[in-house]
Amino acid sequence: MNVIDLLLFKMTYLFANCDLDFSKEEQDTLEKFRESLTAEETSQADKALDELSDDIAKGFDAIRERTLEIATLLQPVVKDGDLTHLYYEVIDQMIQADGREHPNEKALLEEVRDIWG
Repeated sequence: MNVIDLLLFKMTYLFANCDLDFSKEEQDTLEKFRESLTAEETSQADKALDELSDDIAKGFDAIRERTLEIATLLQPVVKDGDLTHLYYEVIDQMIQADGREHPNEKALLEEVRDIWG
């Protein structure tokens, strides 16, 4: 994965966990994505998930902080291209995977929208 894809992967995983319940549907969505990866990309994804485990264990505030940090890093790429709607679509798919939108997910998405414009 390139850096941008890896950052977006991290962000979607954080969104999946910001309701503090990584549902079976969210796990299935993540697993489908992982099936499309090469062995090297799977290794990168696994390392990314390990990196994020501490933030997730600390709760929503840590998840929020890390997500906004990643959104800020992605902001120039999102603003520079016509990919904004695709980035939102990827995040929305993870939010909707379990069939419900948690208030944490909604609030965090609004903050990301503020960063990305």
